[in-house]
Amino acid sequence: MNTKRTVSVWLLSSCMAVALSAQDAAKRYEVRSAIIQKEMTTAGQKEKVQTTWYIDDFGGKEAVEMTVKAGFLKQQMLTVTDSESITAINLSTKSATRMKRQAVNNLPETINYLQLTPEIREKYALKEIGEEEVAGKSCKKYSTEAAQMGQTMQINTWIWKGIVLKSETSSNGKVVATDTAVKVEEDAAIPADKLAVPENVTVHEL
Repeated sequence: MNTKRTVSVWLLSSCMAVALSAQDAAKRYEVRSAIIQKEMTTAGQKEKVQTTWYIDDFGGKEAVEMTVKAGFLKQQMLTVTDSESITAINLSTKSATRMKRQAVNNLPETINYLQLTPEIREKYALKEIGEEEVAGKSCKKYSTEAAQMGQTMQINTWIWKGIVLKSETSSNGKVVATDTAVKVEEDAAIPADKLAVPENVTVHEL
């Protein structure tokens, strides 16, 4: 797999990660609400991708805003999830795709770190490898592996109260992408419109 394709797979996984859980649980995080600003850096791309992650109801409702640039093309993306579905929205084209949560395969990035069982640790080859600080928060650092499109990728995650504040994806020993929190606002008031699909968006059901 070439670097560009690897990065594309990683970006898709990152967008979907907040919307899925490797284990069904109402409480995914130890904070009721939060607004987290992140920066994504990918191999071969000079500009960082800025994202804002909204968390409410201990992870029962989540959304991610993202601006993606490809040459002269600029797309505003929004991913909204609740207990039933995940909706990926292109705000620039006012179109969206909605799918049931159970219809999407689990990803290592979506592990519920509040419910780590021996079976989950074995399934994802999950190992705790230390502690580090990210955005002023003390995090536990884990390593795991993921098979994506025929290639094994190594993923390190930094976890604070069940939340992934940083992830680092490597392929063939080279880091291809990082996603790092730069600001964390705990117990934040989440605007209702950030967790809803805009009315002027056409939604296609899968």
